Amino acid sequence: MTSADPATTETRKANRSRWARLSYRIALLIAILLIGSAIATTVFSVRSVQRTYSKQSTESVTNVHKSVTDTISVANKNVIAYEDAAIASRKNQLKDQSNAVVTALDALNAEVKAGQISLADAQAQALLYLKTIRYGDEYYFFTYNRALTAISHPDPRFEGKNLRDLKDADGSYILRGMQKLTDAKGSGYYNYNFTKLGAAKPSPKISYVFNYKPWDWLVGTGVYIDDIQAEAESRRAAVRKTLSDQFGAVTFNGGGLFFVLDKKGKVVVAPKGKNLADLAKTPAGKETVKVIEAAVPKKDGTIIELNKSVTLQGKNKQ
Repeated sequence: MTSADPATTETRKANRSRWARLSYRIALLIAILLIGSAIATTVFSVRSVQRTYSKQSTESVTNVHKSVTDTISVANKNVIAYEDAAIASRKNQLKDQSNAVVTALDALNAEVKAGQISLADAQAQALLYLKTIRYGDEYYFFTYNRALTAISHPDPRFEGKNLRDLKDADGSYILRGMQKLTDAKGSGYYNYNFTKLGAAKPSPKISYVFNYKPWDWLVGTGVYIDDIQAEAESRRAAVRKTLSDQFGAVTFNGGGLFFVLDKKGKVVVAPKGKNLADLAKTPAGKETVKVIEAAVPKKDGTIIELNKSVTLQGKNKQ
């Protein structure tokens, strides 16, 4: 039996130790690489999910936005169509009644030309006729001479008075404007604000006026359209309520919500149960509105994305 050389034995031990340490380091490196790969995969997966979720959220918001826009557009067109049709009907009524008056005045003037009646008598009959005409519930005719003195008017406040300087609620000269219109075109529609008999506040009114050339009279009749505007506003209010209910049912992660601003930056539709009054009252809210308004496209379109933090009801919202 031969005994091993001590030096050789130590060398073998040293070699085994070096291989062991190298194997450990390789194993550790592999482990680190695997962990790094797992982290990278996880980060990539998370970011992919975030991108997918963000895309889905954006698509969801865009779809709801389009639906809301379409609803508002259709509702607004319907209200405008109602207003246009109702006002057109009133205008036609004014013109039809005025045409009947012109026919009656022409008949009297024909008698004057035929020598059957004097001009003074014909005009006296005409003024009485114009003063007593009534149609609808409250509509009448008014008549002014070239000086804009009321020579026939059912309202005793105006009868016999010169109303050249009469102004409407907006400060416009009513009779001067009417005379300018009839001098230029012969007849037409004139819009102004006037106070009804017995009323305290002025209401929007449309008059059809014409110049009866044989006698140089300014003759007209008008109708108030506040009832049409009230009905239109009632319809708009119904649309706003419907949208508010729908907005209240739409939920987004992070407390997102839909609301509608008008051109003045006022919140006209908020989700049911939400108070967004601070947008119009607080400095932060007003600043947010300015940022939103600045981002509105020059042409019809959607603001794809706009991030802004604002404090509402003591809480910071984005």
